[in-house]
Amino acid sequence: MMNAITIESSVGTATGYQRFIRTPLFAALLLGIILATPSAASYLFLTSSQAVGTAVMAAVASLLLAPVVRFRIRVFAMVILVAAIFGHFFVARYMIPASTGRFASSLVLLLGVILAAHFVAQWLVELPDTVLQRALHWLRIGMVLVAILSILHLEPRRFDLSVPEKAIFPFTEHSHFALVFTPLLLDGCVRARGWRRSVWLVVGLLIALLLQNLTVLIGFALVALITAPLWQIVILTIVIAGAALSMDLTYYLSRLDLSADTTNLSALVYIQGYEFMIDSFDLTSGWGMGFQQLSVIPMKSLASNVIYAITRGDSLNVYDGGFGVSKIVSEFGVFGIGMTLYFAVLASRLALRLRKAALGKAAPNLSMIAPYSFIVGFAVEMFVRGVGYFSGTVFMLVVAYLFLEFRRDRTRLSAPVTQDREQFA
Repeated sequence: MMNAITIESSVGTATGYQRFIRTPLFAALLLGIILATPSAASYLFLTSSQAVGTAVMAAVASLLLAPVVRFRIRVFAMVILVAAIFGHFFVARYMIPASTGRFASSLVLLLGVILAAHFVAQWLVELPDTVLQRALHWLRIGMVLVAILSILHLEPRRFDLSVPEKAIFPFTEHSHFALVFTPLLLDGCVRARGWRRSVWLVVGLLIALLLQNLTVLIGFALVALITAPLWQIVILTIVIAGAALSMDLTYYLSRLDLSADTTNLSALVYIQGYEFMIDSFDLTSGWGMGFQQLSVIPMKSLASNVIYAITRGDSLNVYDGGFGVSKIVSEFGVFGIGMTLYFAVLASRLALRLRKAALGKAAPNLSMIAPYSFIVGFAVEMFVRGVGYFSGTVFMLVVAYLFLEFRRDRTRLSAPVTQDREQFA
């Protein structure tokens, strides 16, 4: 079936395999591949970008699902997206030097990722929530084991026999672990009730404290604020305050020092991200540098100079901006600001829905908890620590959005429009 909005097709039949893809084991394996492969490839092959791992992950997901999952794609939306990215880039390249090769290769990868996300989203729409719930539970346990192995310093070596300074395999650093762990923990805490939620919150807090990573701690705080009753939040605050009195807080305080005199690399990367946004606005009058063009030309940044001096010639996070907002605004200018505001509003609304579901103030739509959690959890990647457009969590963000769109289409066919708007507005 083909029209101006969607293309639908099905490829082959495999009855036994069709049953297998609806099991918790397959769901856990596929979601694990999606979330871990981009970072694992970067970890093992010493690449600074997760693009190669993302390409492999998207290809694997498509190959696993293409034979048995009905493929639906929004043609009109895809055409508009490609046209907008193309148009924006070719205007930007008249303002500043640009890398057309980098743009073209990244756009091809982006389209491949979006197509793969369609397969995964359609598969999730047809997957019973009980199956997804069990698979996500297994993944949470797996992430806890990953954290324990890192705390015990039991990480595998790279192919050059080295181990990253703050390795937490399959992630190259603790912050990347946080980006995956946050939405999984959020999903679990919304679904859990009573002492089970308390256990997960305590586990999340212990991991954050033992790993001593600010991004992990911020992700945990987001989950606690959304899912914990007020009295639990008070207790957690007291526990954290008590722990702080007996801990060396130099690590955390240095990363929160955003003054001009800071020499902490994490703080400098964050400052650098803001300086990139300012410089890109100056260079393009607010238009933006174009898709995947951040740092293709040298950027004005005092923080970059300090980083270069401290690392003795290395640059850090110049292509991903350090956090999502930096990259999006630097590359898309005022349009990036609009996208950021849209995401902030959407994530806030979904966070409120998750809190109502967690506290029992509204009957939860169980099938929506996971996609909502991946969208809300992505706030950490947007505002705290990002890795660019190509990662497992960005992929799941696209999957979550498509999942909601497909569910909305299904609801429109089976319920009044007013009910649909109340559920998804």
